[in-house]
Amino acid sequence: MTTSSSQQDQNKERTPQPHDTTTTADQHHADFDLSFLPIRKIFTLIFIHDVQHNQLLLGQKQRGPLLGQWNGFGGKVEKGLESIAESAARELEEEAFLTAPLFPIGFIQWVVESAPSTTSSEPTYRDIMIVYKAHSLQPTTTAINPSSESVQHQHLHVSPEHKRNDDSNTQRMTQFPASDEMAPAWWDVDHLPWKDMRINHKVWYPFMLADRPYRGVYWYETRTSVEPGAENAQRETVKEIWVEDLRRRCFQFGDRSLSKSHGEGEGEDGRRLEMYARQLGLEGTCYLSESSTGGDVIETELIRSEPKVNQDLDGAWLRDAIAQVEKDWVATHFP
Repeated sequence: MTTSSSQQDQNKERTPQPHDTTTTADQHHADFDLSFLPIRKIFTLIFIHDVQHNQLLLGQKQRGPLLGQWNGFGGKVEKGLESIAESAARELEEEAFLTAPLFPIGFIQWVVESAPSTTSSEPTYRDIMIVYKAHSLQPTTTAINPSSESVQHQHLHVSPEHKRNDDSNTQRMTQFPASDEMAPAWWDVDHLPWKDMRINHKVWYPFMLADRPYRGVYWYETRTSVEPGAENAQRETVKEIWVEDLRRRCFQFGDRSLSKSHGEGEGEDGRRLEMYARQLGLEGTCYLSESSTGGDVIETELIRSEPKVNQDLDGAWLRDAIAQVEKDWVATHFP
């Protein structure tokens, strides 16, 4: 990725290079310490996961440059007006007419640099996305209005191991009213509509589905045009395309599920993670919990781009990280 000479010097100091001599312990955190970059915006992304039916609730975008695309629900946090958690609850209610017992599961940073060919004067910055999840939902008054013909219910028995403090009489919605932003629908986990989704999100879906806390960093360059069919490009606005530098992508995930009831130990957690990776077509040792301790790993650019286990990542780490970026963001005055 190309930047100004001063930005390149700064990033070289802060970001490990492919042949960096940083120790393995330091490497766990060095790739993810982007506190030297200003935070432009914070976003939320929300998923409802029905474990019993192996389905994920997604919304289809109803307007804007991403019209027709499927994703979780969410949007921009209103700076100074709400917390990140409050924003997630608001977005779910506004876009899907739903409430849910949300818990944080993922912490994503993306670094955006302007290509030399563009006229943008924005400095290199980072946006942050906090991913939330729930295993059950409740419709709001709008969603259960008797005049709405698009809503149907069937009784869902929620077994104790999947309750997460939910009411055992939870009603499962099978059809949903569309908002002006999103049209919700259930999708089988092994048949998600990836041709109409953000394909670069796929790398962390097994962690999200298995309730494994995770964090990741994407590096982008903004352009006004790009060669057709580029898998590392995605349109953000009508005039702007983000092109990812795949070599600098990095992901880590925790070694234990955040849902204690989902397994009796790490072995069961590992099998769940492997199952979801297999359903998504992402088989590989980087998705197995045992991979963190088995054998010597040769550091290459390819291996560095694969997810790795980090035992420090847990629910407490997520809560602390969210609190810290909220504090940093309030103090940030982005141009």
